[in-house]
Amino acid sequence: MENSILVIAPGHDEIDHRVKRSFAEILKVFSQSVLYFESTRVTKSFSEKPNVKSYKPIPLLDLALFRKRVLNDDIFIQAMSHKYIYIHDSGLYGVFLAQYLNRYFPQKKLIFDYHDYIDWEVSHHIGKYASSKKIRKVFLECFLFLLNKLILSKLKIHALIGISSKQLESFNGRLTQYHCSKQLVVPNTRERQESSFNALGVEDCCNFLWVGNVGKNRSVERLDAYVRRFLEYSRGRRTNLLFIGKIWGDCSELLHNSNYLGGYDSDGDVLNLLPREKNIGTFLGWDDDFSLGINEISSPNKFYTYVNIGIPFLIPTNLASLIDSCHVEDCFCFVDENDFITKAEAILSNYSHYCFKVSILKESIVWDSDIRKELLNFYTNLEAESAL
Repeated sequence: MENSILVIAPGHDEIDHRVKRSFAEILKVFSQSVLYFESTRVTKSFSEKPNVKSYKPIPLLDLALFRKRVLNDDIFIQAMSHKYIYIHDSGLYGVFLAQYLNRYFPQKKLIFDYHDYIDWEVSHHIGKYASSKKIRKVFLECFLFLLNKLILSKLKIHALIGISSKQLESFNGRLTQYHCSKQLVVPNTRERQESSFNALGVEDCCNFLWVGNVGKNRSVERLDAYVRRFLEYSRGRRTNLLFIGKIWGDCSELLHNSNYLGGYDSDGDVLNLLPREKNIGTFLGWDDDFSLGINEISSPNKFYTYVNIGIPFLIPTNLASLIDSCHVEDCFCFVDENDFITKAEAILSNYSHYCFKVSILKESIVWDSDIRKELLNFYTNLEAESAL
C-alpha cells in the first residue's frame, strides 16, 4: 500500500501521548496506516481496531541474531505491504529492530522516532547486572564500540525524529555510511492548558512536587535528600515532598498516604490535584556517572507540565539544550544542593511574582498544537516524496 505507514511502538502502551499524537497526524496523510503496540504493554481495557493492533513481543536477542523464524510473526508479515516503517522507541531496542528490518526488508524506508539517549540507556542496563563502577565502565566502552562499529555505522534510516537538536546531531553522527538528512525535533511537550495555578491566597507551606514515574534510580532519592536538607534551613516552615504519577517498584521509604496524590492522564489532572499551597515543581536530572551527556540533550516532560500548570520549578543547569531552546531564566535553575535551597527560598518569599514569570514563559513555549503542525508538514513532505 503506497499510502500507508506501518508504525511499531515497542515498549509503549496505547495511552502514550507521543505515539498517539504521531499516529493521529500520520492518518491525515497516510490514511491506510496501521499502529502496533506490544501485547504485553497495552492496558487491560485495550481492544483492537482496524488500524490499531497489538503484536507478540519479539526478544531483542532474536533481532540481534537475525533469526528468520520471527519473520513469520504478524508484525513482519504486515511489513511487506507498507512502503514506510515507523519505529517509535526509546532507542536501543529500536536500533536492533531497524537493523533487522534493513537486513530482511531493504526496500522499505525506515522512520526512527527515538526519545532517549542510547549511551545512557546502555549504561543503565549494564548497571542492572554490575555494581562496580570500574566494571560497568569497561562493559560500557566495549558495548558502545561494538554498537557503533557493527550496527550504527551501517544503519540506513530514511527519516529521523528526536527530542532535541543535540540528540539528533549525536545520533546522526554515528550513521557514517548512510547519513540521514531528513530530521525533525519533537520535544516532549504537552497540550496547552488554558487554566493555570492560582497563586493568590495560598497557604505558606512549601511543597516540592514530583510529576511522573515514581521509582528508584530516577533521582527521587536524591530529591528526598535535598528536601531534608531544605528543612534544616527553612526555620520550621511546613515542607512536604509530593508525588503525582505512576509508581514503579518499591518506594515505601519515600511514599506514604499523605504525600502521594495519585495518578494522572493529563496536565489538567495534575492541576486539579495540587493543594492550595506554595508548590514548586522539581527535577534533578538523570544520574550520569560517566558524563555521557544525557542531561545536556534531554527534553524532560516534567518541565513542560510545570510550566503548563503555571507553578515555579527548579531544574539543574546542566539541562543545557532545554534551557537554551526554551530561554529558561536563571532563577529557575540550580547548580548544586546549596543553590537549590537558596533559589527555593527566593521563590517562596515572593511566590506570586515567580508564578507570573512562569506565565510569561508559558506564552513562549512550543506546545502540542505547534508540534502537530510540524509533524503534519513532515508527513506531508514524505507523502509528496513517495508520489514521485
